[in-house]
Amino acid sequence: MHFTVAQLGRDCDEFTLHIYASLAEQERKMISERCKAAAAISKQKGRKFGLQLRSKAWQRQVSALGRAALVQEAEERAQAYRHTIEWALRQPGRDGGLIFYRGAAHALNERQIESPTGRRWQGHAIQRMARRLHLDHPPGYLKDHVVLGRVQDIWQEHPECNALQLVARMGAAHALGLHRAYGFLKRTRCAAA
Repeated sequence: MHFTVAQLGRDCDEFTLHIYASLAEQERKMISERCKAAAAISKQKGRKFGLQLRSKAWQRQVSALGRAALVQEAEERAQAYRHTIEWALRQPGRDGGLIFYRGAAHALNERQIESPTGRRWQGHAIQRMARRLHLDHPPGYLKDHVVLGRVQDIWQEHPECNALQLVARMGAAHALGLHRAYGFLKRTRCAAA
């Protein structure tokens, strides 16, 4: 295949083309550096660029439109994966109980089902998609302040309960480990004393 450059004619060899291409690439880099330097100097002098030239109301409107587009894209992506997420959340968890989001991700990864990003599934990604799809699935891990509030409520009703009874009273929807239950029960008793 012969490459013809109008400015150089038909008899231009590959070496000459390579030199001209290298010079053009170097010139592009130099132009880019000069433009960046000029923009930096202008910014230091207080000149505004792009969105900053518009009013604050217009900037907020553009930002809101951008966020809305991202939310809509995420909603559509979640809808495309609805059957996958529902299947994963129906799988049995440990001891036949509810599956946690991390366990659901593990189930999808075992079946080699790709995530929307083409990577492995993560529990937090499944949790976000389940929220977008309005799937009622309890979180696998409760935050400390939520657990502490529930432990305090249970302890006020049943001050004689131990850690094992506390785990049973918390329910299967939010399984609480025995070690963690003991720690929260201890904190509640110390705070009350």
